[in-house]
Amino acid sequence: MTSLSTHIEICLVTLLFMIIARASWHKFTDFYEAVGFAQDYDVVPAAWTPLLVRALAIVEASTALALIVPASRAWGALIAGTFFFVYLLLMVHALGHGKSTINCGCGGAPQPVSQMTLLRNITLIAMAGVIAVAPPGTIESGGIVI
Repeated sequence: MTSLSTHIEICLVTLLFMIIARASWHKFTDFYEAVGFAQDYDVVPAAWTPLLVRALAIVEASTALALIVPASRAWGALIAGTFFFVYLLLMVHALGHGKSTINCGCGGAPQPVSQMTLLRNITLIAMAGVIAVAPPGTIESGGIVI
C-alpha cells in the first residue's frame, strides 16, 4: 500500500514535469514567439536572445526528463526550482519597470505578468523544494513516473 506522501509526490512530480516540458516544447515549436517574449523582458542584448532561448529549451527538456527518473529527481527538482526562481526575478524586474502587459512566456495561452504569476512561481518553487528533499526511492514505478 502506498502512502499519502507517495501520492502527493507523484502528483507534484507529474505537475512539474508537465509545466517544464510544456515550457520547453513552446520554445522548440514556437521559437520566434518565445524569442519575442524573452526580448520583451529586455535583460540581455537582443542578439543573444535566440541562442539563450534555444539553450533554455534544451535545459528545460533535460530537467523535465530528470524529474521523472528517480536517480536524478532531486537534481531535476533543484534545477526546476532554480528556473522558477530566476523566472520570478525576471517577472519582478519587468513589473518594477512598468511592463505590466508583458507576457510571461510560459507556453500555452498568453498570460500577462501579474501578482498572480508571481504567486504561482513562488508556489512552484515550494513544490520543487518538496520534491528535492523527498527521500530517494519514495516513488517507484519501474524506474520512471508515468
